[in-house]
Formats: sequence, structure tokens, C-alpha cells
Amino acid sequence: MAQTVGYLPEDVIDHLAKNGKLPFGAAMVVRDKDIVHWLRDNKANRGAAIPLSIANTLPKTLRSPDAILLDKNDLILLKY
Repeated sequence: MAQTVGYLPEDVIDHLAKNGKLPFGAAMVVRDKDIVHWLRDNKANRGAAIPLSIANTLPKTLRSPDAILLDKNDLILLKY
């Protein structure tokens, strides 16, 4: 199952489109399996798990990021 956690701003979509990287849609979604992956024991044991407090603020963080970065190698949009 997936949950919509935010939407790409129109200016970001315009920028991506101008550079030939138009997304399928504006919605940003997180799948249940993504959350399980973030919190799994293996990650927690090595200190790499995302704290639940951070995961809970994901929608708010995505609505008001400090920066939006594009990973050109994997075509992943990262918002901070």
C-alpha cells in the first residue's frame, strides 16, 4: 500500500520538463515496504535506521523543504 506524502511544486515540474525529465505525476508517495525498510532491525543495529520521529514528520518536511536536489544518475528527486 502507498500513501501520498506531498506533491511536487509546479516550478519543480516545469524545471524537470524543460530538462526532459518530466515525472509521471506530481504526487510523492511512500510505500509501506519503504517504511519497513527504513526501520528494519539490520539498519537499526548499525545506526542507519531513520528514527520514527523523522518518519512521522515526512509530509511536513516535503511540504516545506530547505532545498530540492536532483540525483542525475538515478533520476531521483530529493527534498531536504
